This record gives sequence, C-alpha cells and structure tokens, in this order.
Amino acid sequence: MASEPVALALDLGTTRVKVGVVDSDGRLSRVRAVDSPPTLGTGLVRNGDPEAWREVTLALVRELDLELGRELPIGLSSQRSSFLFVDRATGAAASPLVSWQDRTAAPWCQAHHAAAARVSALSGLVLSPHYVGPKLAQRFELDPSLRAACAGGATVVRTLDAWIQTALEPCEDARNDPSCAARTDLSCAARTALVDFARRDYSDELLELFGVPRIALAPLAPSVEPRARRVRAHVADQAAAALAVLGESPGGALISLGTGGFVLVATGAEPVVRPPYLGAPVLARDAQHARYVLEGTINGGGATADRFARPPTRWPIADPTPDEFCMPDENGWGAPFWRAERSLRFSGATRVGTHADLRRVVVEGLCFRAAAILADLSLGRPVTRVALAGGLAHDPFVPRALVAILERPIELVGGFEAGLAAAGRLAAGLEPRESDPPVQVEPALADDWLRAKYERWRGWVATLD
Repeated sequence: MASEPVALALDLGTTRVKVGVVDSDGRLSRVRAVDSPPTLGTGLVRNGDPEAWREVTLALVRELDLELGRELPIGLSSQRSSFLFVDRATGAAASPLVSWQDRTAAPWCQAHHAAAARVSALSGLVLSPHYVGPKLAQRFELDPSLRAACAGGATVVRTLDAWIQTALEPCEDARNDPSCAARTDLSCAARTALVDFARRDYSDELLELFGVPRIALAPLAPSVEPRARRVRAHVADQAAAALAVLGESPGGALISLGTGGFVLVATGAEPVVRPPYLGAPVLARDAQHARYVLEGTINGGGATADRFARPPTRWPIADPTPDEFCMPDENGWGAPFWRAERSLRFSGATRVGTHADLRRVVVEGLCFRAAAILADLSLGRPVTRVALAGGLAHDPFVPRALVAILERPIELVGGFEAGLAAAGRLAAGLEPRESDPPVQVEPALADDWLRAKYERWRGWVATLD
C-alpha cells in the first residue's frame, strides 16, 4: 500500500521555523522553513515579537494545509524557556516574548545563590537566568502589580510552545471550552525551573522560591494526545532530537554538534540528577510515566569553526600544531563550567598557523568537549551505543576524531531533520525513532595521536581560571 500523509511536523527553532509532512511510513517530506522572528535587545535583554511568531507559524502551516487539501494532526517541537505574559480575557499578548537567551535575571540568581543546590535537586537544572523561574522572580520583584495580576488570574504566563498551540487550535469560546485551553508538556515545562522533574509536576517549593502563582501557568499535558483538537504531540526541540536517535530505551548516548552542541545519555524511566550537569525529561506519555536523559551543553559549534575556514576540516597525517588547544564555547562556557561571562579561548601557543589549522583546532576542541562530557555523564552508567548527529557530523573530520578520542565505534544518525520528523511521527501515533540503519564508524590505529592530544587538552583546560 502506498504511503500517505498522516501528520504535520512543526519546529519552533531559535533561528528557523520549519514545517513538513510525515507519511504513514514515518518519512518526512515537503519541508518548508523561514527565518524565525528576530530576537532583539542590548546588554542582558533579549526580546521578540510574539505576534510575529504566530504569523510566521500559521502562514507555514496554512500553506501545507492548502497544498494537502485538509488539516492534519500536528506534532510540535519547540525551543525551551522562551515565554510571554498573556491577557487571560482576550488571549492577547501582554508583553514581548522573553527569549531563553535573555539574562536580565542574572542579578536575581546571584542574590539567591544559596538556593542553587535545592533548585538543582528538584528541577535537575542549575540556577540560571536563562530559565523562566528566575526571570519571573526578577520581574515580580520589580513590578509587584504584575505578580498580583498573575495571582488574580487576569494575566497568565505562556511558554512559546503553549502560545503557538493556542493559535493552532482557535476556539469560539476559548474561556469555557476545555479543549481550547493552553497546555504544555513535561519536556517543555521542565526548562522553566518550576517543575519537580521526578514528580512530573510543578513544584510548590520552587513556585514559592520564585514567587510564581500556580494559577498563572499552563497545565501539564501528556506529550502525546491522540484526542487533542490538532496539536497531538508536544515536545521540546532537544527532546525530539533525542527521541529520533535514541528512542525511549536507556543506555544510548547522543552527541549533537551543529549550531551549538550537546551530549545526552538516556536514563530511561529513571530521573537522574548529576550536578553540574542537567537532568531532563524527554517524553511523558502520561502523568505516571516519563523518559529522561542526562544532558551537557556546549555553547559553540559549526559557525565558530566556519569563521576561520570553510569545511571540510583537513585531517593531517601528523599533527602540525600539537600544543594548540581551544575552548570552543563562544557564547559562555556550558556544562560543567557554567561561566556565562567566558567566550572562545585559544591556548597561548595558538599564534601561528593557517586559517585551516585554526579551524581544525576549533573542531578538535568541540570533539574534546563532547568526549569529556560523555565521560562524566557515563560514570557508573555504561553506555551501550554512541550516536552522532548535527550539521558537523557531515564534516568527515568529526566522526573520525570522535572514534579516535573515545576509542570505540560510533553511529552516524539523524538524517533529514530528524527531530522535526520525530515530532510528526509522535502526532501520527508512530514510534519517534528513525527506522533507517545508522552508518557505523570504526577507530583507525593511525589516528591515536588525537587521543593523546585530548589528554593534553584536558590538562590545559584544568589550568584555565
């Protein structure tokens, strides 16, 4: 039987908004993408236009609706921790969209550093101004009337995924029809720092810490809702990528190196906290059952390397720069350092060399960062397979480097828009994991120079202040 369209897949990315069609075989096609509405601001401020987000998203979805001649269920994946205030009576935006990149809550986090350990134990997160909870606390302290409006029910808080979900499911009587209510799923809500991720619900203790009225928040719903009006799957963007590659079983690890980087280790049904790394839910099929990962972030990626030379990265017969090292996080050092004020750093030896050499040193740094994070996350937790995805996975240097550093095979996975496809598959009632077999990459004996350089890089990093 020929496959047929069964769902739309929608991704609300920081740089691009994408939509595509998933067929009954789980294949993704007809992908359309446009630039995301800009995020503006100076200093610590980063805001966007919530109405522009709705306009861009609805235009893409309507284009495919018209092309298909019908409306299909939607699987939504979204950036996490961007939010706005909404007038409950009218459903209109009552503030700009506050981006996850906004750091105006940094002073609040510094003043409440003593709460960091408790925030980590409950939420699986570090205390960071990137998350919704600290942002709300800072705004409520500056404007007590705003908190009063939220406590009284006149104003509500909506993360970007919930804001777009209500636009995709318009209602004549939104105030009284439960099927019209805004909602979010555990994987998106967990990045607010307001959720007890082991109990899979908002935490009274965290709500009190940040001064957030529960009534102001969108309720948590299962990640997959077969009877929802249109948005029948709802996950965070990183969760979608993990599900596409690792599925729902424990033991696998995903290294993703693209615009940014992250390493995930699937822990299955077990919520694990391992500071200074993050614990995160990736899927909650109901209130009692969820799937979790451990996570480490790298705040640099392909664009960092591209500034020095275009890909592919040249693989040398012997390392021409054995004492040149790079910390590749140019947007603040990610896990396990969490140093927002830091940026791209080279060793003092990196004074000479070609642009191609500098690119290679940056890409080495990205691979070293990923390997170090994986080593930390897998302590006491054997990893059964390591998968590599993201734009840099297509640079032949990267998989070759990782197998040399890790001294084990890896799998090249994550085909065409893997996370986008996973969201659509969930909406269609299909398994999120890709069915295409991965490409296996094996270590080569001649590449052991890079493993030795990795150990020297770790020693150099330990000296950085």
